[in-house]
Amino acid sequence: MTVVDSLDGEKRLAPVPHGAAARSDDHRALPIPQATRPEHVAVARFQVMAALGLGCWMSHYRPPEPAVVVGGGPVALGCILELKNRGVARVVMVTRHPQPAAAVLPGVAILADSPGAETQSFVIDCTGRAGRAFAMVAPGGFLGLLGTSDGEEALSATAVHRRGAAVVGMHELAGHCDRARQAAFAAVLRKVTTTVDIDSVKGWFNRIPGEQAVPLYAALASSRRPTAPFVVLEWS
Repeated sequence: MTVVDSLDGEKRLAPVPHGAAARSDDHRALPIPQATRPEHVAVARFQVMAALGLGCWMSHYRPPEPAVVVGGGPVALGCILELKNRGVARVVMVTRHPQPAAAVLPGVAILADSPGAETQSFVIDCTGRAGRAFAMVAPGGFLGLLGTSDGEEALSATAVHRRGAAVVGMHELAGHCDRARQAAFAAVLRKVTTTVDIDSVKGWFNRIPGEQAVPLYAALASSRRPTAPFVVLEWS
């Protein structure tokens, strides 16, 4: 997403790809209150993905614990923050990230490898490569797809059927009206502003001059991703 200035002086978070042009009048854009720190906006931007994806399920379904989150980037961290916000006390993060930011959160265990094939009742994939996550799902279990797929990997319908698993797409723009998305973002941003101490969570944020955007986007498309989960581009 990209923060843009509207004609009325309000900042908005527009849902566009990395580096793409954004319009301030995009009806999908999310309003940002004045004086909000960019770091809080960055955290809320990813947590709201999970808030929207989990909202319709956790309103009438409480996942068994521990919940398993696959991935070590900002989508995974936002997912864990939202699970904790919804009362999930124990979360297992499966990632090979050398220094996952979620390690500082209470009740979060970090595993480099799968906790076991077909053993987990509630798994959310945040990598876009759902095959690894699906291999962990127990018969009758739940797999949420929060990370955007690269389009090259497919899950076997036969395997899903025979395992009796529920596979749920969690794209933030799917099935949610603009008003619902804006309300969810406002609620998450208020929570993040009061609970995330930017100066104490070491390694969560990396501020980069906007002039370095091109090499940053090149790094995002490769294995040379920044260590910090949240990157804030600052334009002079």
